Amino acid sequence: MPLPAADEPLAAAAADKRARPRSDRPHELIPRRPDRPSDPLALVYPLPSPVRLLYFGLDTPGAEPEDEASTLTEGAVDLSAERGAPVKVPTLDSQDGKAEVVALGDLFGSTAVTLHSVSESGRKRQYLVFYGRLDAFGPDVAIDKSIADGAIVGFAGDSGTPGMVHLHLEIRQVRDDLDVHPLELARLGDQSVSIACDVRNVLPAVH
Repeated sequence: MPLPAADEPLAAAAADKRARPRSDRPHELIPRRPDRPSDPLALVYPLPSPVRLLYFGLDTPGAEPEDEASTLTEGAVDLSAERGAPVKVPTLDSQDGKAEVVALGDLFGSTAVTLHSVSESGRKRQYLVFYGRLDAFGPDVAIDKSIADGAIVGFAGDSGTPGMVHLHLEIRQVRDDLDVHPLELARLGDQSVSIACDVRNVLPAVH
């Protein structure tokens, strides 16, 4: 997959924070690996089990999401939730060490983003996990602070989608050799920074 040159400027953030900034080039999506589960319900999600999918368009291009903001994002998953349900940090497949909180703010409603380091094919890759539509962040959540696996990053709500309580979840692979720490929340999802990833590639499978 082609990567931008080191001196290629990052795209500017869009004014509408409900949707990730879009560029004029084709959108990229890292597809499901054939060795990973095809059933989206065979995964461990950040919400208590059992989960109910509101939108999982990765296998059904053109599917209409219940969360209208998902029409502007690639690889998004919307999960039904009870208001206040704890949203817990997942341990990604082959993850090394703890995750780190890299952004908190308004993107998909109240949104938290964690950064995870994963070993893949003998190399380290970084993934961003976006948790949107939160009612509140976890009590000990702070930017640049490590967060333990299974710790509460926030609580499910309907911020930005009043009356529709759910979790908006996205996982994106960071471009090689790029430091996301100085970037603002709205820029983390830009294609020059990260690539949308099929969540089935990295979420742990149900055993």
